[in-house]
Amino acid sequence: MEKTLNENDIKLLKSEKRIGYSFLLLIYALAGLSNLAYCLINNGNINFTLLLFGNLGVIMLGFFVCTKVNKDINLALKLNRKTFIVREVIEKYERIDFHSTGRFKMKEVMKYYINTGNFTHEVDKIVYDKLKAGDLIHIYYGKNTGIVLSYEKVERST
Repeated sequence: MEKTLNENDIKLLKSEKRIGYSFLLLIYALAGLSNLAYCLINNGNINFTLLLFGNLGVIMLGFFVCTKVNKDINLALKLNRKTFIVREVIEKYERIDFHSTGRFKMKEVMKYYINTGNFTHEVDKIVYDKLKAGDLIHIYYGKNTGIVLSYEKVERST
């Protein structure tokens, strides 16, 4: 039960890779701060060989962590496949949530949910309006990632 990824799926999976890149930037920022501290502590007595090999190690560590965190997403993009499961919508409901829009300001946001028995999924309004309790849906996941890509209503054959 697989399909090929469409343009929106690829875009969504690529946006999920930002977590790995965040770790990469965090490691590089900490390395930069430690280099700065090393240079400030050892004013004129800097060991450039130690600094060079330390920075090469940090560069390799950053790439390793980023690659490891994004491994499943990269595999899904390489295979260009998504899997889906069929679930029945048990109930659907909406709830008002509050999000901060700045200092001491809150904004009401309507969130839409469908319950499929085992899981409750937050969906956008377009999907929410198309579904009703008792409908069958396909839930598409990135292959080996567990990232929900989309929902599609299944027409029942009579």
